[in-house]
Amino acid sequence: MRLIAAGGTPPMDVNKYLLPHEQQVITVRRHPAVLLGPALLTLGGLTRTVAMMPLAKVTDMSFERSFWGRLFGYGDFILESAGQDEALRVVDHIPYPEQLYLEVCNLIFPSRDHGDLAGQP
Repeated sequence: MRLIAAGGTPPMDVNKYLLPHEQQVITVRRHPAVLLGPALLTLGGLTRTVAMMPLAKVTDMSFERSFWGRLFGYGDFILESAGQDEALRVVDHIPYPEQLYLEVCNLIFPSRDHGDLAGQP
């Protein structure tokens, strides 16, 4: 995982997906395990899909880790939003899910305490 430090420069290919009033906060690639299925099915011609949901629209967020996710170090984020068609409900194969979950929840819900996941009271 790579978090952008203050004054750091994010990868330029991410900026082309941001709206003029948006800024990049966290940069992370999906876990390499996501490539296992497509690699077995095809050797080329993979499609790039970009989905987005404004953080202000997220009403609840959780994450799940399957047996394989725990074994290989990835998890899936589950997003709930009010009044959305939920085109972006599950974000799968996220590396370092516990750490990223805390980071993203602090961005979405800054006043809530998320210490229970980190083992804090």
